[in-house]
Amino acid sequence: MSDDAAEDVVQWRLKMLTTQRFANLLEIADLVGDMSPDGVEVIRKIGDADHKDLRKFLREGRPETFEFLAGLRKDELDELGNAIENARAFRRAGKLVRWGIVTLFGTFVGVSWLWDKISPLLKGSR
Repeated sequence: MSDDAAEDVVQWRLKMLTTQRFANLLEIADLVGDMSPDGVEVIRKIGDADHKDLRKFLREGRPETFEFLAGLRKDELDELGNAIENARAFRRAGKLVRWGIVTLFGTFVGVSWLWDKISPLLKGSR
């Protein structure tokens, strides 16, 4: 990019920066400056393209959900995280049990069918 083009971009941005926009930028800078490192990390994730689920949650979440989450203590948040992991584990275990039952039923039906085909041959050979 040439120096003239870069200067034009800077001039355009300065023209777009109204007093209210400048005040908003200062307010955001103060807000981010007062945040904990975890809060700053959340802000970074919101802008990251890999965190679409987080943006969707923030956009579509109910206010009651945010109030509930804001009122949780650190140990309660840890317990909530553990509960979510346990729910996922139970879901996986449920799928495993379901497929285990299907497999056992299929094995039983297959062995029964095979026994029906083989038993006349065994009776006939005596």
